[in-house]
Amino acid sequence: MALAVYWSFLVYTAVVGFGSVIPQTFWPIASAEASAPEGTCSEGLSALRQELRAEAAAQVGGEGGDMGEFFARWDDRHLLLEERCEDEPAYRRLDVLRHRVETSLRRFQSDEGRIFDELERPHETP
Repeated sequence: MALAVYWSFLVYTAVVGFGSVIPQTFWPIASAEASAPEGTCSEGLSALRQELRAEAAAQVGGEGGDMGEFFARWDDRHLLLEERCEDEPAYRRLDVLRHRVETSLRRFQSDEGRIFDELERPHETP
């Protein structure tokens, strides 16, 4: 009896997990507050590229905000451009660039950013 309950729980967990994770991974939906950049596909991609560059510069300069929030908003706006940029290779390339930038920034924050923080702290004299 206990084994049947255990297996039922495992099957339920797997079904619910796959039922929610797979659609979110392969068919994401933008948040209701998000709005697509104005203009044509190329103008929208240019605006997103500039935002990505500006955020990267702010993060490296120590002036950036929460990266998670920025990238969530950016992803929503990028997703809303998908219809306009249906067959545009630059749309997919910008998505690849976004993930590379985020990875680089997170690595920077954990390594070099920590050193910058140490150097900016006032030194205590004995």
